[in-house]
Amino acid sequence: MRWLGITPLILIFTCVLAAWSPTTVKAEPPPATFIVEVADIEKSGELVNTLKARGIAAEIFPKNIRVENAQTNRVIWLGKNVPLEMARVAIREALIFNPHICYVHLVGDRGEKPPERVNNTIHVGGSEEAALAMKLAVIPAADIQKALDQAKTIEELHQFFHDKNAVKK
Repeated sequence: MRWLGITPLILIFTCVLAAWSPTTVKAEPPPATFIVEVADIEKSGELVNTLKARGIAAEIFPKNIRVENAQTNRVIWLGKNVPLEMARVAIREALIFNPHICYVHLVGDRGEKPPERVNNTIHVGGSEEAALAMKLAVIPAADIQKALDQAKTIEELHQFFHDKNAVKK
């Protein structure tokens, strides 16, 4: 007779367990994935391999009509969420890969609203045509290197590119 008193407790416990599922627990959002996309020009595979060897996710961006060569694809689009150390490494390596790079734009700095994944991306090899249309400033590689060296936070690096690309009146 004693087990009859336990049965309702077992039944209740079983029902509670059956109703609970892992999906009812609020999961933490997955960590942001940061990546460097490299335009498919000349030695882009070498840059991708170098970045991967340095622990940075990188891939060759699919070829399109705006991808021509190192002389015309000399823009870096820097996503606003990219960590400082990743930006330092990727931009330095990009300058070695393509010494023609002379434009760096902080994505969203001109009011554009890109998809969230773009904010987690550095795109190397953007079209100079787009940079000219946006009236981005030519930034000498030495100035870019100096900014990478001196920035203590990603916000300081963002401010450097913002100031350089401020629309002149």
